[in-house]
Amino acid sequence: MPRNLAIKSDKRDHISHNRDSQSHPEKAAFAHRLRATLERLDLSDAYFARAADIPTSTFARYKSGDSMPKGDDLFRLSDALRVSPRWLIQGDSGGESVLADVADADFVSIPRYRLAALTDTGKGEPIEMVPYRKDWLARRLGTATGLWITELPSDYEALGLEEGDAILCADIDAAGPAEKWVCIFRGSAGPFVARYSNRGIAGDRDPPDTSFVTAADLSGGETFAIARIRARMLAKL
Repeated sequence: MPRNLAIKSDKRDHISHNRDSQSHPEKAAFAHRLRATLERLDLSDAYFARAADIPTSTFARYKSGDSMPKGDDLFRLSDALRVSPRWLIQGDSGGESVLADVADADFVSIPRYRLAALTDTGKGEPIEMVPYRKDWLARRLGTATGLWITELPSDYEALGLEEGDAILCADIDAAGPAEKWVCIFRGSAGPFVARYSNRGIAGDRDPPDTSFVTAADLSGGETFAIARIRARMLAKL
């Protein structure tokens, strides 16, 4: 290509890029708020994307201002950042945080249990009590009671969970797990993470798929439901 044509082409591309950036000021403002909040939390992009259950490529587009989140992605981002969805998108004054000031917040003490002590009949003695904000728990999980903490026993790629992640759990009552719950189960090889389904009959799968457990697996007496995983914390224990 002749040099003068190459220069003209570069100029057209530059003008087009500037015009695109100027035509979407709301995307640029959203990206600025997202980057500023990430910097305040001191989290890496890859770790935060995994914590928010958003693909890293999608998160990169949000952070650069190429696109804006909608629906579930918006609420995943705002929950993980602990900010208001309205503030994140529109920058409304007073909406940067939907949580009460620390001085006014109520806390609950959540027990942390050692993973090795978990069985289908108990959890052993807690190794520590961790203070947690009731307003955040209520907003994220709909409850601030009946929760406890442990570390993840195995990877669960479907949700981007990694062995050792700190997780908030809840006991499973006598009725057993419900459809699509992600739970900690214990099998002959030890604890593992899987999604539960109440469908399936004995003999459907041999051996059981450890990323997906059915009612048939539990009825065999070799696999037990230990706990329901309610949330992943943004830091490892």
